[in-house]
Amino acid sequence: MRQRGIVILGKRRSFSAFLFEVLAFLYIAHKVLPAVGHYMPSVLYLGLVAAVFVFAFFMSVSKTTVSASVRLLAVFGVSLLEFVRYLIKGSVMSGATYMYGEVQIFLYALIAIAFIYRNDYNQIKNITNLIFVSYAITAITTFIGNNKYEGASRLMATLDNSDPTRQLYASENIGSFVLIYELVLIVPLIIYMIKKKRMNRALGWGLIVLLGITIMRSEYTTALLMYILSLTLFLIPKITKRKIIVLVIILVILFIINSLYFADLFEYLSENVQSETLSVRFGELAELLREGESSADGNATNRMDLYKKSITAFFESGMMGVWTNVGIGGHSFIFDTMGKFGVIGLIAMIVMYRMIYRMFIGPYRREDFYPYLFFIYMIAIFMAFINPKTYLFIFICLIPLFAQKLVLKRIEREGF
Repeated sequence: MRQRGIVILGKRRSFSAFLFEVLAFLYIAHKVLPAVGHYMPSVLYLGLVAAVFVFAFFMSVSKTTVSASVRLLAVFGVSLLEFVRYLIKGSVMSGATYMYGEVQIFLYALIAIAFIYRNDYNQIKNITNLIFVSYAITAITTFIGNNKYEGASRLMATLDNSDPTRQLYASENIGSFVLIYELVLIVPLIIYMIKKKRMNRALGWGLIVLLGITIMRSEYTTALLMYILSLTLFLIPKITKRKIIVLVIILVILFIINSLYFADLFEYLSENVQSETLSVRFGELAELLREGESSADGNATNRMDLYKKSITAFFESGMMGVWTNVGIGGHSFIFDTMGKFGVIGLIAMIVMYRMIYRMFIGPYRREDFYPYLFFIYMIAIFMAFINPKTYLFIFICLIPLFAQKLVLKRIEREGF
């Protein structure tokens, strides 16, 4: 009996495969499009989580994919330590709630694994393009929202999910802290596609400009600096892993030796940017570079104090960690993990980033887009030092889908 299916891009596809594609996109849209998350009822989302998990597991079950899922647990080593911390405190329900949130992140990887296992180029292209379109839509609405509500993206980072103001911003699809830094991490992917003519140049440059003005309008200073750093990839004719490492080393050395020149640059920016918040932040950076400190209530000094707080907790606990949030700065994933879990936490992070590289970066080292993935990897580690997030969605979902799409396209182009 001939199987009925849905024809998409000229290829017959089973209804179950099509349904999984729809459910997977809705699940990802819940994250990338804040308005979707706002308007989707909790009960419906819970059902969506269950449905996507069942589809992803049964569509991709094999020795290879099960092995990949097991290895993926190493990426969540710090999460398991957090769960243990909840159990030590006796907060079983809080621990269960926390792990439910981590399972939702883990599910992004299962989605990518399921698509890659099926190895359907059209399906992978569809979901990857939809993710990029979703980011572009949210970038537009975030830019508009920050013009409408001054400092909306920054304020969202300080508000609880149930706060009416945060709900208002989410309903208008305004992105917060994590979204802004994820935009920074996808910039190198767009640069690669422009340089290698994998997309329309006008569209590519339009996206670069859109992400740039959105990041600037969000008033996250470090995100803006990382965006500017990413643009230097345009200036390197043939990018390699070695060139990226050399570039980063040179930038660090120049920053240390010529800090006064950077201070002048930041002072110039503080006097010429239109955003009052960015002006203050650049001014603080300039003062910090010149004198080693900024004003008493300056953001830069406060952050340094918070970093030192976590580092102090690490050493004063005999490098065993305090296993509590008390005495932790709360503004650096790496320093906070060290302060909370000591050497065990440090090992868990090393294993985590090593596994991220082995699973999602290293396998593509022979592809021409590998240096761009490596650049994102290094930037993400740097941001984990200065911010409390890891941006796992980019590594465990978007990058493998993006990479597999390009690999399949290359194979098709080469005829084997």
